[in-house]
Amino acid sequence: MGEALRLYLCRLRRLEGNARLFLVNAVLAGFATSISGLFFNLYIDSLGMSRDFLGTLQALSPLITLFLALPSGLLADRMGRKATLLLGRAGSALVLILFTLTSAPFMMIGLHLLRALFDFLYQITAGAFMVENSTPEERMTLFSAGYGLPALVGAAGYFAGGYLPGLFSLLLGLARTPAYRATLWTVAVLELLCLVPLAGLTPARPRPLPAAQENGPNVRRVSHKELRAQAPFLRRYLATIVIAYLGAALVIPYLNLFFRDRFHFRDATLGWVFAVSQAVTGFLITLAPLVADRWGRIRGMTLTGLASIPLVLVIGFAPWPAVAVGAFWIRAGLMRIGNPLYDSFYLEHFSPRTRATASSLNQMAFNIGWALGSRLSGHVQDRYGYAPLFYGTALLYLLFLGLAYLFFAREERRE
Repeated sequence: MGEALRLYLCRLRRLEGNARLFLVNAVLAGFATSISGLFFNLYIDSLGMSRDFLGTLQALSPLITLFLALPSGLLADRMGRKATLLLGRAGSALVLILFTLTSAPFMMIGLHLLRALFDFLYQITAGAFMVENSTPEERMTLFSAGYGLPALVGAAGYFAGGYLPGLFSLLLGLARTPAYRATLWTVAVLELLCLVPLAGLTPARPRPLPAAQENGPNVRRVSHKELRAQAPFLRRYLATIVIAYLGAALVIPYLNLFFRDRFHFRDATLGWVFAVSQAVTGFLITLAPLVADRWGRIRGMTLTGLASIPLVLVIGFAPWPAVAVGAFWIRAGLMRIGNPLYDSFYLEHFSPRTRATASSLNQMAFNIGWALGSRLSGHVQDRYGYAPLFYGTALLYLLFLGLAYLFFAREERRE
């Protein structure tokens, strides 16, 4: 284990300038995203909006990006990685500020959708950027760091963020809703700071493709032909993503509300609960290369994901806060180890000219699952509570992992 960790750190130090600048941006964004994730739902709730409205808000943003997924991917491929990353970060920050200045439901929905589009442009470019700025030997290191470091820094974001509303209330005499608003402004400032490292990115040097890809159907002159050639693979992969995020969206976006409703946690308590979860998650995600070396990407994702499923039920039904929180801390990390494993496996099936488009298809599948799950969750919460949602999440996770292993484990062994 010690030798494997030393090798991982050695690989991390070998990453080149673009990869390092991207990771600085990812660390800042991780800090900002953790604060936003902790207080966005609580801000909406403080405005007196129903859970049904919150579910609608959570569902509409993935739906609008679903319709614009392919055009966004094509636009990102044509704009270039640096310009798209800058546009995504800047647009998201500015729209968040505008979002907090209105309490009109239709305005909130429109601005939330616009922010989702900017976030989407960034997300579909980030994976392609990491592939193009790493060698095959560096790739799992960069992907695991790209997921793991923001999660680790996000722990500090959750912890510090948990005290921000109280601090604003104390120093400025703000009530609950204005204090949450000021906290979200802090998020926007942090997102704007991400522009500094992104502005320093330079065009990536062309990297030779592995021989298996040079001679195979993955490298074609016309991107549409390549995507058609990959249609059987795409159908199977994207179906598993829809199932996974349908399950996740039933409970994950609402866990802060769940803990507050079930155990009456205060803001600061929520902050440190989510902070520890992020720290555990960030540490476990950095182990993804070790998991891939030991079991392979698909088998490793399946094993760690299966270990997380019983913990979903413990979170939902444990009568003691300490047990539910402990399960929450471990579950997130075990499930998310699979993210860099599955994403890198997917993107390596495509040539550089189509990776942003392929990433947009991946995001489109995510959006379908997230939109359906979020909307269904808001409806169920208002009428039946949380219990059916935890059962649904566990079953859908199990289906996702079973199908992913069935579809791709043999293919990975052949590679």
